Amino acid sequence: MVIRELILNSFGKFKNKSITFTEGINIVFGKNESGKTTIHKFIEGMFYGFFKPYTKRKNYTEDYNKYFPWNDSEFSGILKYSCDGVLYRIERNFLKGKEEVKIFDYETGEDLTYLFEYDNAKKLHIPASLHIGLNKVVYNNTISISQMQNKTDKHLAKEIKDSLINLGGSLDEDISVKKVIDKLDKKINDIGTKARVKTSPYGKLVEELDRLYKERRKSESVLEEIRQHQMQLNSIKEEIKKLVSKKEKIENDIEKIKTYKARERYSDAVKLIEQINELKEKAERLKAYSIINPDDFTETVKLKNSIDEINFSLNKLENKKKKLIEAINDITDKIDRFSNFESIKNIDEIDNILSDFFVLQGKREKLIEINNKILDISNMKETIKETNIDKMEEDLYRVEELEDEKGSIKYNSEYGKISFLRLRLEEKEKQLNKLKTYKILSIIGIILSLPLGFYIKPIFFLTSLIPLIFLILMLIKHKELSNYLNNIKINIADIEKKEREREHRINIIDKEIEDILNRYNVSNKVDLKKLISNSTKELMSIEDKENLLKELKSQKLILESEVDKLKNIIERYLSQIGFAHEVNLENIKKLKKEFLDYIEYKRHFVLVNEDMNAVNSEINELRNRIKEFSLQLNEKLENNKVKNIDEFKIALEKKAEFEKVMHELENKKSLLNSVLGDNNLQYLKKRAELKLDYDISKIKSKDIKRLEEDVISITQQIAAKKEFYARLEEKIKGLILSSRPIVDIDEEIDRKVKLKKYYEEKLEALELAKNTIERISREIHKEFAPKLNRKVGEIISNVTQGRYTDVKVTEELNIMVVDPMSKKLVDIESLSGGTIDQLFFAIRFGIIDIIKEGKNLPLILDDCFIQYDNDRLKNILEFLFKESLNRQIILFTCHTRENDILDELKIDYNYIDIKV
Repeated sequence: MVIRELILNSFGKFKNKSITFTEGINIVFGKNESGKTTIHKFIEGMFYGFFKPYTKRKNYTEDYNKYFPWNDSEFSGILKYSCDGVLYRIERNFLKGKEEVKIFDYETGEDLTYLFEYDNAKKLHIPASLHIGLNKVVYNNTISISQMQNKTDKHLAKEIKDSLINLGGSLDEDISVKKVIDKLDKKINDIGTKARVKTSPYGKLVEELDRLYKERRKSESVLEEIRQHQMQLNSIKEEIKKLVSKKEKIENDIEKIKTYKARERYSDAVKLIEQINELKEKAERLKAYSIINPDDFTETVKLKNSIDEINFSLNKLENKKKKLIEAINDITDKIDRFSNFESIKNIDEIDNILSDFFVLQGKREKLIEINNKILDISNMKETIKETNIDKMEEDLYRVEELEDEKGSIKYNSEYGKISFLRLRLEEKEKQLNKLKTYKILSIIGIILSLPLGFYIKPIFFLTSLIPLIFLILMLIKHKELSNYLNNIKINIADIEKKEREREHRINIIDKEIEDILNRYNVSNKVDLKKLISNSTKELMSIEDKENLLKELKSQKLILESEVDKLKNIIERYLSQIGFAHEVNLENIKKLKKEFLDYIEYKRHFVLVNEDMNAVNSEINELRNRIKEFSLQLNEKLENNKVKNIDEFKIALEKKAEFEKVMHELENKKSLLNSVLGDNNLQYLKKRAELKLDYDISKIKSKDIKRLEEDVISITQQIAAKKEFYARLEEKIKGLILSSRPIVDIDEEIDRKVKLKKYYEEKLEALELAKNTIERISREIHKEFAPKLNRKVGEIISNVTQGRYTDVKVTEELNIMVVDPMSKKLVDIESLSGGTIDQLFFAIRFGIIDIIKEGKNLPLILDDCFIQYDNDRLKNILEFLFKESLNRQIILFTCHTRENDILDELKIDYNYIDIKV
């Protein structure tokens, strides 16, 4: 079979594009995005369309939308191919709703579409069915390989298995094991399983049986329930009978008791009539008090209480008034005692005197301060004159010399050297102790070796030489260490002596420095320096001190004059207000306090007079209220015909007694009506006169109301029992109607069980047939696997130049290879990417050669060798050249490597540039 020409009327980016192929190798060159894959998909679409495989409906793949023309409503093309000397022309319209496929004999124009297989789901003929003979999955995994799709599709293994079984079994390619299995699965699915309850006959049958078994259990339960209800009906009948008998007996007792009670009621009624007459007479006597108003009594009591409360308050106010009069008299006396303060206008005058006194005190203190300064300056002048600054500076220099000497002594101290020598002494003493131990051990060794020489062998005397030599060495070392230790001890003693001498000299220096500092009453050299500096400054400022002394004396005269003036002012003012005490701060403060008391007495006098006026006003108001309440009280007493509250209280008690009699009269009348009931006295009298011919003592104590309630209760119980009885009867009827007879259910169950058994036997037969065919499928794989392995091994050996020759292909088309070095089967995942691509390429060729042996179908490759290096590409092209002698090769590429290698190998090929 050879593809001759493609005409892309309107497909993807192409419009009226024609491409011609030849036998042998065809190189279709185009850069990325130039349309190589579009042309590749066009070939696939012409043979198979763009429908999803394994579906029962017309479902389109993504390629349909992907390659729908960009700017055209037409979506169609033509493909010409030759097979067995006949040139065929395929015309296909891809457009949804207008899909159409036509196949013609190109030479004669005869319509040959009917010769090709028809797809009922897609409602189209399949152009690939007659000469290619592969479904779309096998096609895309064998003779047509897309870019970066060297691995096989997951559905390929099943499709290839069908082809192998067909070839190995009947050799009739029209027989498909896959179709047989699918038909068996369909029949199994048509019968169904328990899980598919709603969609399969078997599932529905199982569900119906479950329903029938449940119905049978329900019918049995209903029968049992009916039996229980029937027993309840019998029990209720007996209970109703007993209740009716009990009710009749109680009604008979009620009638007897009523007759007995009528006699008692007549007697009670007669007594009540007598009591009612007595109460009427008593009410007539008390009727005069009926006009008494209890509210007036309450108001009267309130008015009396109010008058008493007002009188109490009035007494309190009178007492308060007496106290206020006493307070006014007392305050008046106090104000009179301080009558000399009347000339003082306000407290500010006293505050001014107090302020003047404070000024006086301040000036006196300033005067004392000036006198002290004058004295200090005079003393300072004398001290400065006596100060010998030269001597002070000489002593300062001496202190500095002594401190320098002390620092030099401390700097030259050898105390650190003593510490080092003592550490060395300690270490060497430890070494000396070790040497003593070694000497003892050497002597012990000599003593032990001598007896061995005497008693065993003389040669053992030689062993004593080792400890002897060791002992001699230890003695020499001991002497050296002893001398070294003596020298260290001598050095330490000398240094300690020098340190004691240095310490003594430092003490002498500290004592001399302390004496010099104490001489000037300072604590350190710095203070001494400050003292010298200050003394020098004071000596230089003695003239300033003279001027200051003159100024201070002048200030003193001024202050003394001002002090005398202020003192006279204060004494003169105090004399005017009659203050005859000594002028000091305490007496002036006392004066101020007395004046403040005087002011407070006057203020208090005003307040007390205000309180007196308020009290007088309240007293007048209370007296008016007493007068008003007394008038109201008298009015209430007159209205109720009484003279006072006590009489009012007695009258109110009589009114209460009258109301009590009237209330009791009403009660007696009500009780009489209750005793008579619906009857009159004459009726009770007649019934009471009837003779009793039965023993009333047994039932007279019974409560007739309780008996009547019992009758009502029993009547209700009987009614309830009858109602429940009727409901039970209705329920039994309903239960009988709600369920079928068990016999009918059992007959239906028997029919369903037989049908279920038929389905199960049929399912078992179908499963057996399916399992048998699948087992044969596996056996066929075993039969054809060696041939496939051998074919794939030959191809991979050619393309890898003999590196890999032994290949194993599993039932699922997984590949294992024999490693040429270790001779072990290894998974291809451990190989390089290029080798894996070569293996998948080889298996495609092996498969197509086996399932389509003798039919040299075209091989269409779309950029499949991108991952190949130049050596691998050269090998695969040499292999393709050999294959091109028997089949057409169409190779799509975006590189020029293929052209270069083919030119190098001097192989002819048809070159197609998509641009041209």
